[in-house]
Amino acid sequence: MRFALVAFAFLLVASLSSTAHADRQTFLGWHASGGFSYQTVESGAGTLVRVCREDVNDVPAGWPEGVSIGPGSACGELPAQVGTKPALDYAKADLKGAKVDKKSPFGLEVKLEKGEGKSAVVVLDGPAGKEGSKKEQVAEVPSDAALKIADAQWRVDGKQLAVTVELDKPAKGDKSAPRWLFVVDVSKLLVGGAAGHKVAERAHAAGMALYKKRDWSGAGKKLEEAITADPSWPPARYLRAAAEAQGGVGRSAMIENLTWLKEQGEKDAAAKKLLAQAKSDAAFDAWIGEPEVRELLGLPKVSSMDVPTRLLERKATWTLQGATCTRPWLTLVFKAAGKGGGKEGGTAALAVAESCKGKKVQKAGQLVWKQAAAGTYELELKKPVDGVAFPAKATIVLDESYQQIKLLSPDGGELGTFEPGGARVDDSTL
Repeated sequence: MRFALVAFAFLLVASLSSTAHADRQTFLGWHASGGFSYQTVESGAGTLVRVCREDVNDVPAGWPEGVSIGPGSACGELPAQVGTKPALDYAKADLKGAKVDKKSPFGLEVKLEKGEGKSAVVVLDGPAGKEGSKKEQVAEVPSDAALKIADAQWRVDGKQLAVTVELDKPAKGDKSAPRWLFVVDVSKLLVGGAAGHKVAERAHAAGMALYKKRDWSGAGKKLEEAITADPSWPPARYLRAAAEAQGGVGRSAMIENLTWLKEQGEKDAAAKKLLAQAKSDAAFDAWIGEPEVRELLGLPKVSSMDVPTRLLERKATWTLQGATCTRPWLTLVFKAAGKGGGKEGGTAALAVAESCKGKKVQKAGQLVWKQAAAGTYELELKKPVDGVAFPAKATIVLDESYQQIKLLSPDGGELGTFEPGGARVDDSTL
């Protein structure tokens, strides 16, 4: 895409050279969709209005009617009259409300560099010569004259630049002095470096806003943008893993970014700190029982832990997921008695949540847990919950490989599986 736009700019320069710079271009602005822009071209035949698209193989939304353009062509000309409006009036009206930035939102700078018989338009990310700084030539003006940048406008997403170059000191009153206009793609400079980090920060903030609204998919897309812009920034990696974990559907992005944090943590204190944070972050509740996730987070294998340690791990919270209008959500929160780390058992709070047809009910019960003579741990209900089938007494049975528990009553009845963390229920249903 970028090469097509730059190629168009060079063709425009060549055309101007062959006509003794009779044409002069003025950039009017980008359409609100961002997919195309308007500019005027002044010549001996008058002023024409040109419309140029970013994707040369697609007609963008909002493209003006009456402008036909073939595959591979970047620009077309508006007819002199568009509906009831002259072309220029139509373009200005179509641009109403669209915004541009006079400065790059990500700190890029545009400059001219004089060469032999030509001048190059370059875009810089960071001070020239500084470690990590980048420079890209985006256009070239074949002229020996002293030139200046007369105008530079940035699309609001910072990925495109419209730059106008003209004579540094044109003759007074000379309205035919040459002017060159380039509309170029600078998105390559928004990956890595100082500019890329600013892009990542903006995308991360947008992702965090969606994350707080429980839009896991939307947050994930924004965080992928942040990671693309700055692959070495730990916060974007962490939140991307958390968003995937919260979604409860896929796990590849979660594993990929937790793995990155673990590997990066060997040399990056920020990555190491975030990985440690994940050990207790409720975002990972749904996956914390998996051996692979536990290994990545540095949690011990469940087979190496005794029953009390497993029950009290993290926030000592376990939930049997329910379903709207079908069965309640049952959450157990364990607490150790005394200072023995749970060896002697303790108490547990039972929270029952029901939701159906807009009616929401919360109930609570109290239990105690202790080690039986046989060495197993038992759970006894001290305060029953009205209308809820919960065993009065049950043996706590832990899975040998995963962080999961079931309750086995004396009559052989089984309740479970309970998994680490609180009830994972959408706020609209509970």
